[in-house]
Amino acid sequence: MKMQISTLSSLSNRVALITGASAGIGEAIVERLAREGAVVYINYRGRSNKANSLAAKIKTQGGIGIPIRADISKESDVKKMFRKILRDQGHLDIMVNNAGIENKAPILKMTTRDWDIVINTNLRGTFLCARAAAQMMAKKKSGVILNISSVHELIPWGGYSHYCVSKAGIMMLTKTMALELAALNIRVNNIAPGAISTPMNDSWIHKPAKKKLVLDKIPDRRLGTPEEVAGAVSYLVSDEARYITGTSLFIDGGMTLYASFLKQG
Repeated sequence: MKMQISTLSSLSNRVALITGASAGIGEAIVERLAREGAVVYINYRGRSNKANSLAAKIKTQGGIGIPIRADISKESDVKKMFRKILRDQGHLDIMVNNAGIENKAPILKMTTRDWDIVINTNLRGTFLCARAAAQMMAKKKSGVILNISSVHELIPWGGYSHYCVSKAGIMMLTKTMALELAALNIRVNNIAPGAISTPMNDSWIHKPAKKKLVLDKIPDRRLGTPEEVAGAVSYLVSDEARYITGTSLFIDGGMTLYASFLKQG
């Protein structure tokens, strides 16, 4: 017999949308917010089986998770997704822009297509969803938008200029939206994770030499977990953080202390 996880009450009856939610950090955020009582929409682009499995898991734990498909880089998909949430719930309280991709492409060999794929998903997609969420939230003058960027909004990363630019853009989008939307009681913040143990990082996590290169740049000498990011999300979207807007929270074990990526000491 499965033990039912009791829900916390901090987000009871609030409606949340998490993009890129079927795995890794997104999955952990969905589970955390559902545990705290939110009705959580699980956005995915092409992994319906994973989104459906996550929704089923949340149901067994006493929560509500609703899969919803959309390619966030496409405006028509985003509009359709938000129309469905509006029909189903009538409002949106929490928007977490988590979806993102990375592809290595040195600048001398980077194609326009390489650039567009990353920028369109990471930056354009975040803008499209944040704008749609803000428009819904403005009607009731209440809501929280939380963007997920990366330590690479500050730290350059050779071979990933498009990724770094997209994350830096998210940082400035966060600040500007926070400034514009404060009068409507809509808070906008940003979380910048460092090296987190997720499927996206599987290519190097299981290679000792490459992993050591990363850990050498982290004062805490370990990788972060998706659950640690989800815990920060839970705080920033809650009323306990109601005086926080327009800021970036770095969850990186101190990686940004080595922002130059030069060996210290």
